[in-house]
Amino acid sequence: QSKFRYAIGRRALLGIAIVTIFTSFAATLLYGSIEPGAEFVSDPEGAQRRSLLSGVSSWSRLPDMAAAGADHSSLLVINYAPMLSLKMSATQKAVADLQNPSGGKHRPVLATIAMPVGAGDDGATGVRALIDDVLARNFDGVFLDSGAAFAVAQKRGAMARGQLAAAVADLIERARLVNPHFLLILENAPELTVDLRVHRLIDGVATDNLLFGIDGAGTANNHTDIISGLHDLNRIRKSGRPVFVTEFLSVEARDIRAGAMQTLATLGFIGRFVPTKRAG
Repeated sequence: QSKFRYAIGRRALLGIAIVTIFTSFAATLLYGSIEPGAEFVSDPEGAQRRSLLSGVSSWSRLPDMAAAGADHSSLLVINYAPMLSLKMSATQKAVADLQNPSGGKHRPVLATIAMPVGAGDDGATGVRALIDDVLARNFDGVFLDSGAAFAVAQKRGAMARGQLAAAVADLIERARLVNPHFLLILENAPELTVDLRVHRLIDGVATDNLLFGIDGAGTANNHTDIISGLHDLNRIRKSGRPVFVTEFLSVEARDIRAGAMQTLATLGFIGRFVPTKRAG
């Protein structure tokens, strides 16, 4: 049985090594193929805003404020829904404590908000109120999950994608009238950054299942899917903006996790793992 586990471990490591080499080579090709006109607009205000993310080397996504207290990651992303029942002053103090845990460099603390399906049909009204509340509670910005909204817009066609892009841009432009340094990490819709209105406003992107999970928890993605996923992510990374990746792998799959983290680091991405019950 131990020989069997050893053989499985070797095969897993070999697979990760192949993926690392393949994706690194693909990334190099993609970097070289980017046209100057497709680059993100560089602006001093945006560079100053994104400097808050320059020291981020690890990140965590947490269910509530209580869970965040003991976390030492250099970026905290906190589920926003439970905060609606908390007093404003209490949240403001808790956020300030998390931003400066030892009185040193400011640590960015962001809230998660989901872009509603149909947001391009003025369905973003409720999100405006949520972002106003996030601003009032002194968060540094939002992880704006636009995956479901983009999937629906993609099916509806170019006009719907354009409406969604306009809705995202409007939300963030309004927020920056209040706080010019308000951060936007666009989650699970990197394709939306092709729209100029979106890509000039974002400060980074986040995505799930780049290397594993498309065909089930712990299952390695095929090379075609990985290269497809890298297309927009590499363009964003080359512009100097961070790419945050979540992989769903079991705690027992230590060798695979280590290999996956090496792959993500080679690509210049900031990874994290969420445990699954199924061994990867």
